[in-house]
Amino acid sequence: MTHHTGDDDAEILALARSGHRSDALALFQSRHGARLGAACRRLAGSHEDGEDAFQETLLQVDRSLGSFRGDSSLYTFAFRIALNVCLNQTRGLRARARHVPVNDAGLVAGERDGGDPDTFCVSTFRAQVVERSLLGLPEGQRQALALVDLEEMTAAEAGALLGIDPNAVKQRVHRARKALRERISRAFAAKGVALSGFEEIGCVSGLFEDRPESPDGLPR
Repeated sequence: MTHHTGDDDAEILALARSGHRSDALALFQSRHGARLGAACRRLAGSHEDGEDAFQETLLQVDRSLGSFRGDSSLYTFAFRIALNVCLNQTRGLRARARHVPVNDAGLVAGERDGGDPDTFCVSTFRAQVVERSLLGLPEGQRQALALVDLEEMTAAEAGALLGIDPNAVKQRVHRARKALRERISRAFAAKGVALSGFEEIGCVSGLFEDRPESPDGLPR
């Protein structure tokens, strides 16, 4: 995944502050949109709700770019907006099962396998199961896992955003990892698909590796 630098942010902010808001937003979306959209889907719990949250986030980013003070990276600033949007959106919503289509802007980090229909079918199944398993986690676990494992925040940083104690974040991440492993394992076993190939799926590439954990459930 390519993360853009402060120089990229400066170009976006210069456009916004000179009155070229539409150009600034277009440049922001081209550089940060794919990552931010995927984060919205993970936090919101579905592609549909995630897309709604992403569009609302873009509206708020558009209104805020001109007054952005530069206390953080532009992506971090936008991510905080997205998190607030998703938290507000998901409060009061009932969890419901959905068919989750796999697409290139979602959680799949690798490219599609070319040429072999059987290989492509298994690869697509793996990605689909992983994505549906992640989106099916309880809201609190899914959000904590997204912040710590996918956005690479510390427990303290995630706790500050979620408004909970860092130890509570660690507990949620530990439970989320366990639940995700169990969900994926059951789905694979039911279809007789080998529990492998996760190097292609960035969000869980290390989930089934043996790794030491500290007593609080986070890797050492």
